[in-house]
Amino acid sequence: PELSHDSRFRTNSDRVANRSILIPLLEERFVTSPRDEWVELLEGKGFPLGPLRTVSEAFACEQAAARGMIEEMNHPAAGKVRLPRSPISFSSPGLESVDAMIEEEAANQAAPPPMLGEHTE
Repeated sequence: PELSHDSRFRTNSDRVANRSILIPLLEERFVTSPRDEWVELLEGKGFPLGPLRTVSEAFACEQAAARGMIEEMNHPAAGKVRLPRSPISFSSPGLESVDAMIEEEAANQAAPPPMLGEHTE
């Protein structure tokens, strides 16, 4: 609360101008509680935020699964692998649901990550 009354940080321009002061102050405060407590406290208060996830958390996230963001494919050396999909989707006009979009994109499935030197000319 005291930072919200500090004239150095009142507007976005002020915060940008005083970034070198503000960031260490915020870092000092944020280490006092776990990430999920901060998300719960700040959600719905006009802050654009979301938790920064570890790789394992991202793969276990219900939202990622519901949006079709995890793709399984066979890799020539690693076998079956789970990979994140691109958040950018170029679906056909008229698709009525996320399921239809996922099915269309599955038909255009990407190739697995290349082996070392595989695409070197």
